Amino acid sequence: MQIRHFRGGWTCAVTSIVWFVALAPHLRAQMVAPESREEARDFLRAMVRKDALGKRVAAALEALESNDYPDRIRATRALLNEPVLPDEMIAIAKREGSADLRLRLEQIEDYHDGGRLEGVLTATLRRISEESWNGFAADLLAVLEGRPEAGGKLWQAAMSAMTATTLPGDVSRLRRALGSETALVRGMGIAGLAALDDAGSIEEVAGLATDSNRLNVLRVADYLRARRDRRCLAAYVSLLDADDFSLRMKAAQSLRAITGKTFGYEAGMRGAKRRGALLNWRSWLDSDAAAAELNFAEVAAKEIVLFDGVSLEGWNEVAADVEPGWEVEDGALVCNGRRNAGSYLRTDAGFADYQLSLEYRLPFGKGDSGVGLFVGPDDVATPSSLEVQVLSGKTGDLYRIGSFEAKDAAGRAIQFQKAREGEPVEAAGEWNLIECVVSGGSAEIRLNGTVVNRATECPTGLFHINLRNEGDRVEYRNIVLTPLEP
Repeated sequence: MQIRHFRGGWTCAVTSIVWFVALAPHLRAQMVAPESREEARDFLRAMVRKDALGKRVAAALEALESNDYPDRIRATRALLNEPVLPDEMIAIAKREGSADLRLRLEQIEDYHDGGRLEGVLTATLRRISEESWNGFAADLLAVLEGRPEAGGKLWQAAMSAMTATTLPGDVSRLRRALGSETALVRGMGIAGLAALDDAGSIEEVAGLATDSNRLNVLRVADYLRARRDRRCLAAYVSLLDADDFSLRMKAAQSLRAITGKTFGYEAGMRGAKRRGALLNWRSWLDSDAAAAELNFAEVAAKEIVLFDGVSLEGWNEVAADVEPGWEVEDGALVCNGRRNAGSYLRTDAGFADYQLSLEYRLPFGKGDSGVGLFVGPDDVATPSSLEVQVLSGKTGDLYRIGSFEAKDAAGRAIQFQKAREGEPVEAAGEWNLIECVVSGGSAEIRLNGTVVNRATECPTGLFHINLRNEGDRVEYRNIVLTPLEP
């Protein structure tokens, strides 16, 4: 803890920190989604209407300098619960106010900058989707206009919410959204028009087949495919050289389903091999695609629920020499952290190409576990595998366990560890999402929707999945596997 000496003495700095910490339980309660349509609408519109926001913030800033402690607490709560803070008003208050006020406002700003807005907004979008609250299209487009390039949880939640909330009367505003400078808003326009099955917008949507955002290109391709429009082929082919492995994989699978062809292309290919296969696709697209017989029927992938929320059916604990180290609590698969450190829970079945998604939580804000891919069937203490680390601040690191061998995306041999890439959002003590896409000897790892690691030249065939017990309490839920075409 850093203690500053300023006008008012050491005591007011310590006091400011103490009252802020005292609000922690209240702050955590405020991170939840709105309970009703009215709360959701009020939250979204508060993010857009600056006049009412300014009046509320001005009143809270005045009360924050009150000599009455309860007034200061109420004012702090009011500022913490605002969806956004007006930067100019806060800057003036910090410049002209007391040192104690500056410290309080810095703490409040840190809290907002720490992701509260993003978390509540994402939770609100999810609630709109889950409850199928329609009529929010205009609010969502207004709130998300101007946001930077987005991905991960917020992007996915926005697309789902727009799909659920759009009404026929929204067509004109959705078409306008296609021309937005904000990639997320353009994507929401595509999602809304797709949900309405609006055939009259096909030309406007097709115009985004070369969008600067590759996620939007995939949405355009899927939109055109659903309408049996051959222009989807060019959009899918353009994604075969995307940096994102999952985009390449989805494009390749769609092309194979529609055309019955692969031209030797695999999503995990690199270098000259990928360029050669891509050249074959482009050549076919230019010369033969117009007259080719195509199959636009979509076959929905069947999800396999690996954990039913009530039992360990389908799993087997290996290397447990005392008591079981895994149990089911309140619908979660829990490594109890008390026994059998070093044991692991392994699926009874083996799987080849798939997408695995699961949520994990480190309830004490820290803990150590791992998700093992390419696990063999032998009951040994340390099976050969590629482990996805589950550890606060390092979730998504890859570990080469036993005799397992693979290379990274650049073709370099993975040694004992390969650190994750980028700076993904990982909420301490909360549920986080891991997705593992295994296809054609390649693996891509995503944390909360952000790609954090990749491995290539992994073994192919049927392999098990395991969860590691490293002696800490770790919780898992919503463990679902979707088989993919090889």
